[in-house]
Amino acid sequence: MACPPPLPRRILNLAAAIAVAAYACFPAPVSGIRGCKHDLQCCNSYEYCVSCCLNPSKTKKEDVLKLKVAKPVTAGSTEPSSVSKLLGINVVVGRPGESCSLVCKVRGQSCVPSRLSVLNKCEILQKYMRCKSGCFHSLGPDQPAEVVDEAPTSLNPGACLYMQMDERLTCDGSHQHTRRLCPCA
Repeated sequence: MACPPPLPRRILNLAAAIAVAAYACFPAPVSGIRGCKHDLQCCNSYEYCVSCCLNPSKTKKEDVLKLKVAKPVTAGSTEPSSVSKLLGINVVVGRPGESCSLVCKVRGQSCVPSRLSVLNKCEILQKYMRCKSGCFHSLGPDQPAEVVDEAPTSLNPGACLYMQMDERLTCDGSHQHTRRLCPCA
């Protein structure tokens, strides 16, 4: 008989969070007793009392505040983090009008095209650039980039730009009114 496929990590993380919440309801389960101990405003058996334990009126606020649950962005993620994907890569902000190929070449390095997709995200752009006018998806060979402050108003000066289609990212693109975020090695 074949084993069932493993549960997705998100389900396992949710189950773990419920188990932690249930444990907060009853620090020491009483064996042999099933059901909720309403007089203690708490549960005594995880298997039979999850709904009781997770009932807000039966849960102590101070116990809940002690819990630490993973943020949705990281919960269940099996992909390497952006930080680990950038190991050995120098992330460099170019000058206006420079391509990443030029930015890296000036430093005696080469642009790593496969790492442009790691930089092509708002949260990464905001880490290295100001993005004072926001972060927007756009089309252009010069992305990921930030529009320079001196650009015409119609180009949204101060905005960070990323491309939704990673396969179109290139090290050679440039625009006179943007500063590129480049992966050099």
